[in-house]
Amino acid sequence: MWNLSFTGWRFSGNLPLRIGEVCVLTVNLPTQETLDVAAGIVRWMRGEGYGVETLVIDDESRQDMDQYVCQPVEDKWIAFRSRRAARREIKKRTEISEGHAARTRRSLWDQDS
Repeated sequence: MWNLSFTGWRFSGNLPLRIGEVCVLTVNLPTQETLDVAAGIVRWMRGEGYGVETLVIDDESRQDMDQYVCQPVEDKWIAFRSRRAARREIKKRTEISEGHAARTRRSLWDQDS
């Protein structure tokens, strides 16, 4: 399998499929889940590559696919937000520190005058 989405699949292999043919797919994900597509239709062929549109998939397989596809995106979004918050906190602390340094310089300047 080369890619997957909620609407279809791209995979390759020496398979006897034809454009327009309805097929059943069982896909083993790297996470050990198995997705069962009750009906898919072959939309294109290129050599040993196929594009299959999902017609019918059971709820459990759809949930497993949703977890497989969306979790990495959600994890990246959470990590991004965390890094962004950390950068904002550093910037805030830097501004506070610079403000304190400027006030200290002014105070020392005033004492020397």
